[in-house]
Amino acid sequence: MKIIQLTDLHLVPEGQKIHEIDPGYRLEQALANIKLRHSDLDLLVITGDLCNEGDVHSYQLLRALLEKYEIRYQLLLGNHDQRETFKGVFPETATDPHGFIQSKIQSDGDVYLFLDTLQEGQVAGSYCEKRQDWLRNELKKHLKNPIYVFLHHPPFKVGMKEMDNCNLTDGEIFGEILDSHSNVKHLFFGHLHRPLHGVWRGMPFSCQPSTVHQFTFTTDNLPFQLIKEPPIYSVITLSDWGMVVHQHQYLEDAESGRFQEIKN
Repeated sequence: MKIIQLTDLHLVPEGQKIHEIDPGYRLEQALANIKLRHSDLDLLVITGDLCNEGDVHSYQLLRALLEKYEIRYQLLLGNHDQRETFKGVFPETATDPHGFIQSKIQSDGDVYLFLDTLQEGQVAGSYCEKRQDWLRNELKKHLKNPIYVFLHHPPFKVGMKEMDNCNLTDGEIFGEILDSHSNVKHLFFGHLHRPLHGVWRGMPFSCQPSTVHQFTFTTDNLPFQLIKEPPIYSVITLSDWGMVVHQHQYLEDAESGRFQEIKN
């Protein structure tokens, strides 16, 4: 199984920019590079903040770009998204019984869970009892399967003061649910606009940077700032012996349109 993760696209209507960057152009560069380098891709997962304002025109741009490059995809929602507007443009998207954008994919014994942590009108995420019940039921169905979880908001603090104030508000409960299932192998999320890796409650995790702008990792003595580091996508490969996550700075590839072959 090969999965690529993108996150925090912050799309705006075609032709507009945020922070002097065209998010639509950045996404198209990523998709073109993915199509060129990873023709064997099984699934593209975009973990939220699909749009900057959750507007219909930006969702339509997202749909047009995904259809142009003919990549199988799974879309999650972040705090900048609007659930009903999203459903209007992507009506085929799977939901749980309560209408949350939650679903699973099972492949070769592995289970991939895609969660909805959107709390509309708030920057922080929420994982309410209805969503918790869905997760508990799915975990119970797959007690012997390796499980990989994708969500937008990190469920714990990471040492970024400004972002730790707007993570998943139900993170402790969420962690307790996962604690009872040792077959949860990895958490993938975004929201922080930083590349992060580590272990939480015994579970490895990785955070994917934005395709647009990143945030500084600072101490209390320095200001929290938006910076223009290169965008990255993650290539997640799973095999019989384990999992590898490669992070690729794709922008130079996309802008040059060619590669230099190296012969050993």
